[in-house]
Amino acid sequence: MSSCTTSHVTLRQLEALAAVADAGGFTAAAELLGRSQPTVSKEIQTLERTLRHELVTRSGRNTRLSEEGLRLLPRARRVLSEVAELELTARTPQRRQTITVRVACTPSVSNRLLPELLQEIERSMSQLDVTVKEVETGGVETLVDQGEADLGLCHHPRHTRLTRTDVLGSDELVLIGRDDVLSGVPSPDDLSALAPIPLLLWPRDNHPEYFDSLVSLCRTRGLSPLLLIGADRLSGARRYLLTQGRAVSIVPLDAAQALESGLARLRLGDDARAPLGAVLPLSPARVVLDVVDLARELHEAARTRPERGASTAERRRRR
Repeated sequence: MSSCTTSHVTLRQLEALAAVADAGGFTAAAELLGRSQPTVSKEIQTLERTLRHELVTRSGRNTRLSEEGLRLLPRARRVLSEVAELELTARTPQRRQTITVRVACTPSVSNRLLPELLQEIERSMSQLDVTVKEVETGGVETLVDQGEADLGLCHHPRHTRLTRTDVLGSDELVLIGRDDVLSGVPSPDDLSALAPIPLLLWPRDNHPEYFDSLVSLCRTRGLSPLLLIGADRLSGARRYLLTQGRAVSIVPLDAAQALESGLARLRLGDDARAPLGAVLPLSPARVVLDVVDLARELHEAARTRPERGASTAERRRRR
């Protein structure tokens, strides 16, 4: 007997064969399938002609599968099962495999870079689930070192025995305070007029290198500042000292732009910059490196944008 192709076998025919085997007759099979008895009988006959085998033995009211029908029945059921699974898969929405990246950052980074980074990740890297922990200056390295964060973003990044750093760029540093206080400064190169006004900073122990760089920045401009140590976050308990004109502080420009309009800012020159970088495990995951590359691109793009509104002190000085 010549071989035949299964291309002419239909699912309805296989369903009819399985129903006859389960129900024990054409009439009962028709009821099981919700079809007419002649239709089921015709489908079996067509299947038999296609396969060139008698699949059902008919003897009066006694209808059962033939030896060949019983041999082919498991394969028929397998095809029906595969088709049912195919339909179920097509109806079930595909579940995205999400990857969690834990990011630690300092308050100054969370003002502008981080929101832009999260928005871009949501748009172009939707498989990522980013969790953020904002910590005080100097705390980023500890979280990455201890394995509690996959990536850290901060100024003046430092490496540890278990971490490394990657440069993203640098951010301009500005002096902030009440407008009438900063208006008394004749030049960004001469801050001596601020001698009676304390400089509000976070504790040096948080990040000695960053702290010393800010103090040195003042001294090169003729100011040996009175230091007032407060909370790391300028939105914290001692912020009233800035708004009342009782202190000034130095922060990255992004942080200054996020402050309320009651505080002014004074640009200190091209040399007043803080390096911005990423703190990474020694062997970071590929997706973490992708996030770092994206952060670098966003930071570079931000440097070419027009600056948001300047303070009165800045505008007066530009005239």
